[in-house]
Amino acid sequence: MCVRRPALPQVNRMKWSSFLGFQHGFVALDDVTRWTFLTEIFAAQIPPPHESVQRCDSHPNFSLRLGTPWLDLRPDAAGVTVIIPQGEERFDAVIVATGFDVALLERPEIAALAPSALTWGERVGAQQAALYPEEARFPYLGEAFELRERQPGAQPALSNLHVFNWGSAMSHGALAGDIPGLATGATRLAQGIARGLFTLDRERHLAAMRAFDEHELRSTRYYRPDTA
Repeated sequence: MCVRRPALPQVNRMKWSSFLGFQHGFVALDDVTRWTFLTEIFAAQIPPPHESVQRCDSHPNFSLRLGTPWLDLRPDAAGVTVIIPQGEERFDAVIVATGFDVALLERPEIAALAPSALTWGERVGAQQAALYPEEARFPYLGEAFELRERQPGAQPALSNLHVFNWGSAMSHGALAGDIPGLATGATRLAQGIARGLFTLDRERHLAAMRAFDEHELRSTRYYRPDTA
C-alpha cells in the first residue's frame, strides 16, 4: 500500500465528536464556532482504525510505504507500471483510492442551481476561506440539510435540495458520513422534510382540519349531531 503522506494521523478528533450533545447541539452553534470545530478536526485528519491496521499487519506479505505518491501509471496486458519518485514499480493489478472532494459547482445534475447556493467560504470571509479552501467549498445548509440561497429570493427552489452526504459536515457535523451519527442525521432530515411539506401545504391542511367530521361521542347519550 502506497501512501502520499509521510506519516499516518494519530488522533481521531472526529471520533471524539460522536456523542449526543455534539450531534444535537452542533447545528445550533454560531458560524465561527462551527467553523473552528470542523477546521481543527479536519486539520488533525483521521487515522485508520486500530483494528484495521492490526489486521493488515497480520499478513506477512503486506507492506505500507509512506511518502510514496504515484506520479503516473501505465496499464498493459501483463499488468500495471506505476511511476513513483523512487522509480518504477510493476504490479499485476492496482486499486487507486485517491479520496474525494466536496465541489458543489461541479455537479452536473444541479448545474443550473449550484451557482446560487451559499457556501461556507462566503460565511467566514476571504481570509479564512483562503486558509481553509477545502472547507470553504462546503455548502452552507439549513436545519434540514437544505441548500441556502446566496441572495434570498433569487432561487427559492434550492430549499428543496437536501444534502445528506459528507457535504453536510461543516453545517451539521458528521451525521451523514459517519456511522455513530447516522440515526440522528436521518431523523433530523426526515423531520425537516416533513416540516417543510406541511408548511408548504398549510392552506390545504387548514381546510382539511375544518372539514374533519369524526364525532367521538356517536352512539353515546351525550351525542349532539349539531355540535362541532
